[in-house]
Amino acid sequence: MIKFLSHSGLYRVLATASPDLLNTPDVDNKLAEQYKYISFKNIGSTATINEAKSMPENFAKTKEISYPKNFPVLYLLATESTDPDPSWEKIHQEMIEGNKQAELRILEGDHYLHHTKAKEIAEDTKQFLTHNK
Repeated sequence: MIKFLSHSGLYRVLATASPDLLNTPDVDNKLAEQYKYISFKNIGSTATINEAKSMPENFAKTKEISYPKNFPVLYLLATESTDPDPSWEKIHQEMIEGNKQAELRILEGDHYLHHTKAKEIAEDTKQFLTHNK
């Protein structure tokens, strides 16, 4: 369906009618146009289609994997994921359980936290790296 929407031009029409579909961060017009261009270029590409097809298999492969106990890990989760599904935070807590160099932080926002919380993410990362050298 995504490939059809992309190749037929319907995705472009839908995104023009409803710009929120592109999930563009609050940036100036020039940068917004670049985000739009990249979205139109990438949606329905072979790479994104293959990524979507591979997700179930890749999730299954990683289900039993855990981080080494001395490996620094910083998870930044969005409330858009944790609020409707409390297991999302639990899953991530379990992956870092017993690791004294791991932290999990929940930030107010949607899946694309880097669009709206870039400064906070940078500060949290600097703080984390300072404490986990």
